[in-house]
Amino acid sequence: MKKIAYVLASYPVLSETFVGTEMRNMQLCGHDIQPIAFHRHEGQYQEQDQALKDNTLFLSEHSKLCAFKGLAYINIGVLKALKFSWQQQGIPFKSLIANALKLLYLAKKNN
Repeated sequence: MKKIAYVLASYPVLSETFVGTEMRNMQLCGHDIQPIAFHRHEGQYQEQDQALKDNTLFLSEHSKLCAFKGLAYINIGVLKALKFSWQQQGIPFKSLIANALKLLYLAKKNN
């Protein structure tokens, strides 16, 4: 089966029960699930999300070194994404790129 990464703003969040439900159901179908969240949610969450929470990679808890390691995986697709990122207005470019490189590195590292 395939390994599926879910990229989330924060996790686990009690009000977003559909995310945990979908990930658990994909696991029941035999898929390897890798939750990746920008931030660790410190509030309440469903008890059945505990195992997923324990397996979640939190970008905010990885250093800038992790972003630098992501540079090793830059290809033409990443360069196109950089151009697109430069044009975005909602998130500062530096933060967007740092998190993108962390995500790139952690995704490659975790297959």
